[in-house]
Amino acid sequence: MNHDIVSDETTFSTIFPLPYRVLALASLGVLAWATNLHGLELLGIDAANALDLDTPRSRATHSSLRSASPLPTISHRGWKHASHSDPQHTPVYKLFLQYSVIVLVSWSLYRSTTRGDLVLVDVFKYIPAVTVLVVLILLICPFNVFQKHERDRFFAAIHRCLFSSKKQRIYFSDVVFADIFTSFAKVFGDVWLSLYMLLPGGSLLSQPSQDGWARWILPTLMSLPYAVRFRQCIIEYVSSTNESRRPLYNALKYASSFPATWLSTGYGTGTISYTACGYLLRQ
Repeated sequence: MNHDIVSDETTFSTIFPLPYRVLALASLGVLAWATNLHGLELLGIDAANALDLDTPRSRATHSSLRSASPLPTISHRGWKHASHSDPQHTPVYKLFLQYSVIVLVSWSLYRSTTRGDLVLVDVFKYIPAVTVLVVLILLICPFNVFQKHERDRFFAAIHRCLFSSKKQRIYFSDVVFADIFTSFAKVFGDVWLSLYMLLPGGSLLSQPSQDGWARWILPTLMSLPYAVRFRQCIIEYVSSTNESRRPLYNALKYASSFPATWLSTGYGTGTISYTACGYLLRQ
């Protein structure tokens, strides 16, 4: 039974290695965001106003980081009906298509060269490695290519979530953005494992062993999105304008993910499985 499970996992890793799974999940995340924006406009909601996406008012009243937000930056009461402004979902769909083409072409090349042969998998692992490098270069590229406006929005949102002042009010946009990344907590750990696999000495057919201090890097990365939300909730709770205990309860909710993540690392023999209910230790 266990032999069959290992055989199935090896076969799956041969066809669709972890680095490609990470790239594919990132692609689905971009598509999901585009679909949300598209859905708002189909419902007659002006996404540019509801989410404060680069309107003249936001550019005039916010700093460059806040005006580039991909999510709402100020409070709105109710929804505004859609106007005739340019659709906000179109460039995100374009980004999804451009990114997906790169990943699909790379994976097709990898499949055609390895042909499901276990011996050839690690021989041609430089193909996903080069693909990851290309994606990273395009992501930070300063030139006006690969939907630069959307990439700038992404980095601005990350900057606010990680480095906003403790005295600064937590905007709804940052809450939504951090919540989105809690759904990708497992992917954060997979990014680290993929890096190990692609380095010399690593293998796409098995997860690398994490010894010493390195064993704590994986749970730390997986806990990062929850730590960001925990920090936001604490800042909201201690704010002088707060009169509710809801931020404290939310902080406790996000803090509850830490014990299972770190205890699983302490056991050493367990692996972390992310489910809709949270993290579970699986022996």
